[in-house]
Parts: sequence; structure tokens; C-alpha cells
Amino acid sequence: MEKHHWTDEEREIVRRDYRGTNASAEAIAHRLGRGITKWAVKGQVQMMGLAKVHRNGWSPKEDERLGQLITRYACSQNDGAWS
Repeated sequence: MEKHHWTDEEREIVRRDYRGTNASAEAIAHRLGRGITKWAVKGQVQMMGLAKVHRNGWSPKEDERLGQLITRYACSQNDGAWS
């Protein structure tokens, strides 16, 4: 399969219509046609900086585990000192 070269018009459609869901990516891909998949649309969304990452930080449980792993692996390689 040959790589798709995005036109300015196609990018504008993605910019205008993407709503952050698989359904909107699929709808845009269908509208654009020409063998463009929802995954291609999602890739273009990422490259255009339209994707929103929702991460609220570490949970208390994750934070505790991360501390354990840092102490175990990072400090053990540096004679017990954090660097």
C-alpha cells in the first residue's frame, strides 16, 4: 500500500471535524475516502497536535509503587544514592 500524502484541504477537514473519538476518526476517514483509515486520521491528528492526553497524575498506589521501584533499581545501581 502506498503512503497517503495529505492535502491542506484534508488536514482542514480533520482539524474542523475531529472530536477526540474513534467514531469521529472513522467518520472522517469514510468522508475522505481514497483508502484512508481511521488509524491514518488518528495519526494525522497526533501530528497536528489535536490529540488530547488525559492523565491526572499518579494514583497514590502507583506513586507508592514507583517510589519502591526507584529505590530498588536506581539506588542499587548508584551505591544507594539517588542521582
